[in-house]
Amino acid sequence: MNQWVGPDDYVAQGALSDYRNARRNGMLSPEAIGNLAGRGWGIAAGYLSRNHGNSANNGPEPEQNPIEQWNPGDPNDIFGYLSEAGSKFIADSVARVNYTIEFENDTTFATAAAHTIVIKDTLDKKVFDLTKFMPTSIRIGEHEAFLNEADVVTKNNVTSFVKTIDMRPEINAIAQVDGKFSHTTGIAEWRFTSLDPMTMEPTDDLMQGILPVNYNGTSGIGEVMFEIGVKQGKTDGTPINNRAGIVFDYEEAILTPTWTNIVDAVAPSSSIDNSWMANDSTLRVTADAFDARSGVWKYEWYVQAGENAPWWKEGETYSNSFDYHIYEGIDYGFCVLVTDSAGNVEQKVIERERGFKTYGPDYEDTIEEVPATAVETEDAYDVSG
Repeated sequence: MNQWVGPDDYVAQGALSDYRNARRNGMLSPEAIGNLAGRGWGIAAGYLSRNHGNSANNGPEPEQNPIEQWNPGDPNDIFGYLSEAGSKFIADSVARVNYTIEFENDTTFATAAAHTIVIKDTLDKKVFDLTKFMPTSIRIGEHEAFLNEADVVTKNNVTSFVKTIDMRPEINAIAQVDGKFSHTTGIAEWRFTSLDPMTMEPTDDLMQGILPVNYNGTSGIGEVMFEIGVKQGKTDGTPINNRAGIVFDYEEAILTPTWTNIVDAVAPSSSIDNSWMANDSTLRVTADAFDARSGVWKYEWYVQAGENAPWWKEGETYSNSFDYHIYEGIDYGFCVLVTDSAGNVEQKVIERERGFKTYGPDYEDTIEEVPATAVETEDAYDVSG
């Protein structure tokens, strides 16, 4: 069983790459997942090149000082949709997903600030609804800008925006972000440019680019976030893949890992399979549940106090057992409804799957079969949609 871990556990160890892997492998709590976008941490990848010049003289060569190449170092990552359960499985009913593309000018590899950053992401038109693209936020260092519909313009099947972020006083530069998205090709692009605040021309100071070397752990990190529509009617098991490429200045593009969601298009099934007295006043009820792809996530327990009494939802659990305090003289009914890790909810009518009477000389534990085709009655709780 996975153990939830939070970001601070890894930061204390200086192991941010392990934190990334934990999130990618589904080992983060929903709370930690929700906090990640606001923290903007990166992982290391990239390179540092150095040249050493030598004289071409035929005689003894004089000692030469090394010539150092100053380059930004470009690690990056991408994170996409996670269900409420923290799973990368996705229900076919999900109509919109979010992506976060992250980049870092890492101290292990970088020797200079980045002046121009270009991010490109080609979205698959077979699975994404390209008419529903929306950039939502930009973060660079300690600065963040949010976008709404008033910030973007759509014309001739191209959505575009221009956003400026003042990096002062930490950096004497303005970050201009030009974004565009083609509804025809599915290509999204964000171009960050470092501008001189006085002239609004591109900066040329080696260390005054908008994304400095990340010495303090935050100033050299950035991210872009966007939403995109997802087409419905996908086959169960269909993968939804996405990745992006990021370029710092004149370096080569580095691809992010691929973020993959798997479609779970089949709802789970369940029934109550047993009940017994856990103590003199507590009945323990257990369920048998099945989901072929993403697995059962949570159980909703419904109770009826009397054969014709109304049903109510008594509680939820993440295990297949439920303890209920009972009283004498009541004919109890129980039903369970399950949700899988992708968010698919079992489709059934709420009616007795097991009964338990607390009267007579001996309590009588009775099993009542659910008909293959349940018919809603006046007292039934219909959740079949």
